[in-house]
Amino acid sequence: MSESRFIRFKPNDAGIRRWLRRRLLPLVAVALAMPCLPRLSEAQLFGTPELRFEPGMITRDAVSAPGVRDASTGLLFRVMTMVPTAWRHLDLQVGTAFAPIGLSNGRSVENDVAFYYGVKLVPLRTSQTDGWLELGIPVLGYFHLAEREDARRFFVNDLVVQTSARLALGPRLMSDMGGVWSRLTLYVVAEQNLSPPPDESGRRDRFRPVFHYGLSIPIGHSSSDR
Repeated sequence: MSESRFIRFKPNDAGIRRWLRRRLLPLVAVALAMPCLPRLSEAQLFGTPELRFEPGMITRDAVSAPGVRDASTGLLFRVMTMVPTAWRHLDLQVGTAFAPIGLSNGRSVENDVAFYYGVKLVPLRTSQTDGWLELGIPVLGYFHLAEREDARRFFVNDLVVQTSARLALGPRLMSDMGGVWSRLTLYVVAEQNLSPPPDESGRRDRFRPVFHYGLSIPIGHSSSDR
């Protein structure tokens, strides 16, 4: 009689546990989630994405600069995409930032493109301030070129928290002009790296904010305020 083609496991064989984790548990998870799918589609978890082009400035080392280093400022271009969620106080945020001509005081590291991705908490929307002001707290992954030349990796991925304020200048003061002018907003962002690299002495500066500020211009469809 030929040997059976089926694999026989002992009761305590680790293969059974691996099979359960890889095959059975995903099926159980999908089965449990099936009743929730109609509700999720009705809830419309994500709204229409909003793309924004944001020309402005960046300032580093204005606060808690290492040694005798002076503050550095330069031209900054940001492109951000905001995706509203079903909860009015939470947005998804993905974008990039680029300083095309570097910073003052001979600092050019900001020429390299940096990428942001994460969530944005919105405790105050313009609908709550008569259309004037929005306050946000983005918590983002920050993929960028390593600042120190002796860093082990060329690019690093840090966690940053921002405090942002947006003033609806165009909608409130230039709505009759139409076009881009009626949708312009002013933005100010204070950004703190929560996983900063150590300096030459091995110390990590936990309070060294970077400031972004400028104009924010919606491109294409603009999502309605909630």
